[in-house]
Amino acid sequence: MVTEWTTSTTLEPIFGDRIEMSRSFGLYKHWALYMGNDIVVNFINVDNPRSKKKADKVKVQQSNLYDTIGRSSWRIDNSDDVHLYQPATRTEVTGRIQEFVDIWPNYNLVGNNCEHFVNYCRYGERYSLQAWDKRPS
Repeated sequence: MVTEWTTSTTLEPIFGDRIEMSRSFGLYKHWALYMGNDIVVNFINVDNPRSKKKADKVKVQQSNLYDTIGRSSWRIDNSDDVHLYQPATRTEVTGRIQEFVDIWPNYNLVGNNCEHFVNYCRYGERYSLQAWDKRPS
């Protein structure tokens, strides 16, 4: 399922949905994974958690969906459910997120960005379409 882009709060994501946010006038996308009760997990900038700019050091953090979205347009994008993967179970997703507790992953725009993290948690595969513009084979 992929919803239309919106800036409203009318979408109703469910556990495990990939939340895609348009940043910097659409130049790149930020990704988070919906956990329920308006909570998402996503990479945040360790040096400046409120910054929406690229970070060298990141950590995985739970935050409020609407604080994370801010004024960005956003959508639910589970498009890879159709093409490649079965979404993981709640237990699998939670376990994958737990792998990142208390560690600070090395951020890399091409090799380890927020989209890699979200796809790993939902599908068990690390990849980023915006970094490579292709899915893993």
